[in-house]
Amino acid sequence: MLKLIKNEYAKIFHKKTTYIVLILCILLGLGISALIQLDNSYMYDYDYDYDSSIEEEKSWYINSDYIYDKLNLYSLNLYENMGYKYRSEIPGWVEMAVDSYTSSHYAYILISQSEDIQESEADMDMHLSDTDIEYEKEISQRMEKAILGLDYSAYFDLCVEYYEHQTAKNLVCDKSNYELAKSIKKYNINPEKDETLLSSLHSYVSAKMAYDELMEEKNRGVHIPEEQFQKTAKTYLTYKYIFDNHIENYMMINEDYGGAYSQNKFIMALSSDTVMAGLAGIFIIIIAAGIFANEYSNGTIKFLLINPVKRAKIFWSKYLSCITLFAGALVIFYIIYFLFAMIICGTDGIDGVFLSYADGVVNEQHIILYSLKQYGLTAVSLITSITLAFTISAFIRSTALAIAISLVIEFAGSTISMFLYQLGHDWGRYLIFSNTDLASFSNGMGMFPGQTLTFALVTIAVYMVVFMLTAYDGFTRKEI
Repeated sequence: MLKLIKNEYAKIFHKKTTYIVLILCILLGLGISALIQLDNSYMYDYDYDYDSSIEEEKSWYINSDYIYDKLNLYSLNLYENMGYKYRSEIPGWVEMAVDSYTSSHYAYILISQSEDIQESEADMDMHLSDTDIEYEKEISQRMEKAILGLDYSAYFDLCVEYYEHQTAKNLVCDKSNYELAKSIKKYNINPEKDETLLSSLHSYVSAKMAYDELMEEKNRGVHIPEEQFQKTAKTYLTYKYIFDNHIENYMMINEDYGGAYSQNKFIMALSSDTVMAGLAGIFIIIIAAGIFANEYSNGTIKFLLINPVKRAKIFWSKYLSCITLFAGALVIFYIIYFLFAMIICGTDGIDGVFLSYADGVVNEQHIILYSLKQYGLTAVSLITSITLAFTISAFIRSTALAIAISLVIEFAGSTISMFLYQLGHDWGRYLIFSNTDLASFSNGMGMFPGQTLTFALVTIAVYMVVFMLTAYDGFTRKEI
């Protein structure tokens, strides 16, 4: 058997087209991954919006009497007073503080100074009766001084003071700033150095407030749908785990994003390694689709079968050649991609973890182990596609036709499954290509409701048996 497998390897790598396809697949995989990272940076890194100068932005509002434009102009003047010339220079906490200060505090002062207070209140959807205007003037001066002095500690202390003052007088107040300020103190976060953690803290505060609100409603006897409660609890407890354990680099399931997401570029790049597994699969699908068809096209099938070797042994040697070659390609593709990710993103995040939530418990897994798991699950599903291509090759004599049919099925299969799902045809869950995205199933995101990783694996196993029996019967019984 080993000699037969070596012989198959020799045939495969004797062709120049094998190396050409291999190189093209690697380059295509790296190119697609680079585009994914570029897309992620545009979606979550907003620096690209801030290519204009502060002075240029001021020109947009300087001649306007609209109250929102006056607030924007005031914010820009604060940035200039701090010495910033471009948006990209402004630290995240400063931008957040200035935006909150002007929209939540200075806005009241502008309204009180307006010639038409009622119109200004209507424009801002704010009312002077909701606040203590004299206290607003006092704390606004103190907040502005703290911001201009880049004293984040003093600024967040003032946020706590303001909330306590407002609640003591039963006046309107935004609780999110208070919770954010408390959390910064509790977890000893330095906003000047930990901008990523500050961004995560915003999400944590929002999740905590949503969770607390649902708990209050539950305690009052209000019916809360279990799915809604669990989703909120999952987000809150995961973020709480992050800060309680001082985790800086992490990945978690973000349902708004549509999958696993991290603010760390290296971790996001590593999570895209399934693209490389897919390209490794396509490389082997092309080989598997032609492994029998090439013999028929070149007329070598007769010489192969006149040897005193049973057809069954020839069949299994060809199949094992494809599978072992796939395993080797997976290793090579992963190593190349890992080095590529380190080159374009650096190594910050290589110590990161993937966080999952189940039954009220948050679990963590090293990000490299998680990426290897996702990579492996993608590879398992691709074995089905390789087996299908191998089966097609056993029946079709034309190499080009066998490869074309295999690739069309590979690319069209998931589209057909998605189309059936959108049309509400639940029987589509039993199609093979509705079950091949094992990486998504492992994160609890099946295509059809109720689909699980176990269901997908059983379905794949059944199809694999059918494909192999069909191919085996077709080759061993076929007349040459």
